[in-house]
Amino acid sequence: MSILSGLASALKRRVSSGQANANAGAPGAIRVEGAPPVRESRDTNDLPVPLAKARERLRADPGNADAWRSMAATLMRWGRHRDACLAFREAWQRDGSSASIALGFAVVAWDAGFRADAEEALRQAIRIHPASPDLSLALARMLCSAGRSAEARVLAERAIAQNASAAPALMTLARCDRDEGRHDAAEARLRAAIALDGDNPHAWEHLSAALAAQGRVDAALEALVRAADLAAAGDVPLDTTLAHAELLRRRGDFAAETDLLIAALRQRPSRAGHFMLAEALIVQGRYRPGWRQFEFRKFEPAMLSERPRYDCPSWSGQDLEGKSILVEAEQGIGDVIWFARYLPLLQRLGARVIFLPRMDMMRVSRRLPGIDHVLSDGEVLPAFDFHVKLMSLAGAFGTTLASIPQSVPYLVPDPAFAEKWARKLPSDGRPRVGIVWAGRPDQPRDRFRSLHLAQVLPILRTPGIRFYSLQKGTAESQLVEWPPEVEITRLGDAFDDLEDLVAAIGQMDLVLSVCTGPAHIAGAMGKPVWTMISDPPDMRWLVAREDAPWYPTMRLFRQPAPGAWDDVIDRVARELALGPAAWKDRLATHAPGTAEPLAIASPGDADDEIDAGLGRVAESRHGVVMFDPGEPFVARSIEYYGEWLPAELGLALQLLRAGDVVIEGGAGSGAHAVPMGRALGPQGQLYLYEQRPAIRSMLAENLAAHGIGIGMLMTRRLGGHPAEGFSAEHETIDDLQLDRLDGIKLDAAIDGSSMLEGAEQTLWRCRPWLLLACDDDASLHHLAQRVREFSYRTWRMETPLFSPDNFNRRDDDVFNGRTALALVALPEEKDLREPLAGCVELR
Repeated sequence: MSILSGLASALKRRVSSGQANANAGAPGAIRVEGAPPVRESRDTNDLPVPLAKARERLRADPGNADAWRSMAATLMRWGRHRDACLAFREAWQRDGSSASIALGFAVVAWDAGFRADAEEALRQAIRIHPASPDLSLALARMLCSAGRSAEARVLAERAIAQNASAAPALMTLARCDRDEGRHDAAEARLRAAIALDGDNPHAWEHLSAALAAQGRVDAALEALVRAADLAAAGDVPLDTTLAHAELLRRRGDFAAETDLLIAALRQRPSRAGHFMLAEALIVQGRYRPGWRQFEFRKFEPAMLSERPRYDCPSWSGQDLEGKSILVEAEQGIGDVIWFARYLPLLQRLGARVIFLPRMDMMRVSRRLPGIDHVLSDGEVLPAFDFHVKLMSLAGAFGTTLASIPQSVPYLVPDPAFAEKWARKLPSDGRPRVGIVWAGRPDQPRDRFRSLHLAQVLPILRTPGIRFYSLQKGTAESQLVEWPPEVEITRLGDAFDDLEDLVAAIGQMDLVLSVCTGPAHIAGAMGKPVWTMISDPPDMRWLVAREDAPWYPTMRLFRQPAPGAWDDVIDRVARELALGPAAWKDRLATHAPGTAEPLAIASPGDADDEIDAGLGRVAESRHGVVMFDPGEPFVARSIEYYGEWLPAELGLALQLLRAGDVVIEGGAGSGAHAVPMGRALGPQGQLYLYEQRPAIRSMLAENLAAHGIGIGMLMTRRLGGHPAEGFSAEHETIDDLQLDRLDGIKLDAAIDGSSMLEGAEQTLWRCRPWLLLACDDDASLHHLAQRVREFSYRTWRMETPLFSPDNFNRRDDDVFNGRTALALVALPEEKDLREPLAGCVELR
């Protein structure tokens, strides 16, 4: 077996156990799918011994590449991925001609986010060892995972020519085929790989994806179940939850999808999984828990990259009387129109509403009700007290099916544009029907929702109707080659502004649309609109109903089965033929009732059946974070105040410097680890201990979301020297054998006295600062006495859980005066540059 296979298998075990670094779960993490499972011993009790031996060799011979490689291998088994990467880098720099070292370094470096270094190492090794199939195949997989399929294909084919293992090479080529849209070719390669290695779960997993891309959902599900069974039997880490959930969604089995996701996410939270759960809940009308999960969209890379650093909190129900709030438009035109109905509700709470629009909706936004000021392109932001994403308002107002704001119409054409289009479209006595058959092709599910114009021909042949194309974008070109006997007037070319589309819709008697922006515009205008819905439906259209509770004048025409557009087209054509009077009669039978008044949702609200044990999202002082609502103090503080013990965090940030090495024990979901990791910077190191598996997964997700690649999630419990010594469950700080340690921060979950018993050598050698949580004054004074034996000065720090200047600007103390106690300790030789705020020195 090659070193690449062994390293990748070790990496896969680390990822599966939730100990991966911040980048390991990201798309592109390298797996060697074709490698058989490695049966390494689970007994890692001896890890400090080989590490000590490697260090001893290096003291004698710092340039010994083999010693660096031994150290890297030991650190990988330990789960110390960043340390292993640095050790492999040292080995590679000392022996760049070694293929095995280059492979080891490349796999670890790529997974840790150092992709340019990984690629450089492999390309250098390939130049030295051009006949090595392992090198070519490893680089092919990396490039393929980065979306560089053309380059990857050349290398994979070279690996086959060099007698690489056939099944892994075939799987790599199949991945290239899939990336290029050649899913049938990918299927053929994967079946060939399975014929060679039928027990490889990754081959079955990729076969499932290739089948799903061809619309063969049932077969894809069978292949995925086979992959999961093989992985479990072979102890191969493979999480098929999200792929399984997506296939259930494709089958329209939202209840099963929901059950699957809830069970999985309670054990192992993930940003993507929670967002999938949001869609599954919302489409079933389970709005309150659905909106809470919908906040996970804020972890999407595009939203995170666009998130401004406002020096004010996100609005989640705070008093708005006399305040200003910035509302940010998000996602597509249809989404903005859909949720614009909430803007007047903010004004009713006494707020001045400042709206940050999509640039292509500037003019229309100025006429939406409930807005005091629309920001122009390049305008300097005025002062405001709160900000909120537009689509978060449904959850903030506790929207249910019975309380959807229905003040329709809330969008009317601009008078000047209305007059312009009234002149352009004079009435000839026939009813006017506008049609939109396609959405934006870059929308991820566009191939399911959009039609080709030729498919709607039966509709356009309905006699006695004047049809107008409201289509914009690439699909508009389909009008060029159109049967001359079918009459349709093309309007899209004349739409210079969204106002043109709105005004043209205003001239229509009826709008026919697929699930895209004009359907929402027509619905918000109170125009009769028939929306043609794919199966499974988008979350906004719910299931098994012909009305749309968001738009009283909308009817829904659903596919009876995935891809069954012919049935939809036939039904629409038959209904059109009945004439305008019948259209109105049918519409009246589907109009929903009057909505109940909305109430602001309170932080902490929960649906026990669904929310129990599920993670949530909060906008905190230091960014968007996932947290466990079951943590009584931390969760309440993060959700309600947008922070957790800010004074203790502030002290830690005061003590650390960029590039430092810090240990945090009891890190939780990362309320402090994220800002500390950011402050330490890319050259720092952050060892994180969190024993609860679900919380540890949240911690990994939060680190990944914020690009904190220096965090190492340690697998063992941190403490003192147990009778049995180093074990699979326990380690001490001295066991880590760190050359440098600048700070130790412990939560109350870690016993400080026990930690000290296993850190004596490190405390004398590295002299780190200490910030140790304590239960009471008695334990604090006992701990202080022990710490002073190491020549440390000590301070008592008592911090209220409620801070009057909390980030979310809440006035009430939900903790009733409760405080947190901590011991702060600094080496006696340390020169204090500034006093320790909020601390009292102990003598």
